Amino acid sequence: MSSRILIVGEIGRPLVRRARRDDGRIFGVFSIRDSDRTENRIWSAFVNDPDLIEEIERLRAGEPIGVSGPFSFRIDDSGEAPEIEHRVTVNAIVDTRPRKAKTKTAIAKEQRVKSGEADLAPSAEPGESILDDPIPF
Repeated sequence: MSSRILIVGEIGRPLVRRARRDDGRIFGVFSIRDSDRTENRIWSAFVNDPDLIEEIERLRAGEPIGVSGPFSFRIDDSGEAPEIEHRVTVNAIVDTRPRKAKTKTAIAKEQRVKSGEADLAPSAEPGESILDDPIPF
């Protein structure tokens, strides 16, 4: 079982295509800036799907993006203070565009009926049967 993460941030560094050393397949690398409260993070994002690579290449630095996929952390303690490297493998892009406000009702104006035009079911008088109609079965 693997863990997945949803990251919503902005593109820090645009996507760069690279080729794998062993088999020559193309993949993409870019960075996502993310901030939570006062902590700013930079995620290294890796993309293997050619369709996602093309979609991310259309975006510029500073544009909002939402991605989903498995993640990992690596601690680099070679310097004075240890740094945490955040990594995500992008499997899906999430739409971050603002949504239009929905109308109060889902019924179009043409479909609305005025209160006098309501089609109500017939009611039976006491002692009458509703099922006495002239249509034979």
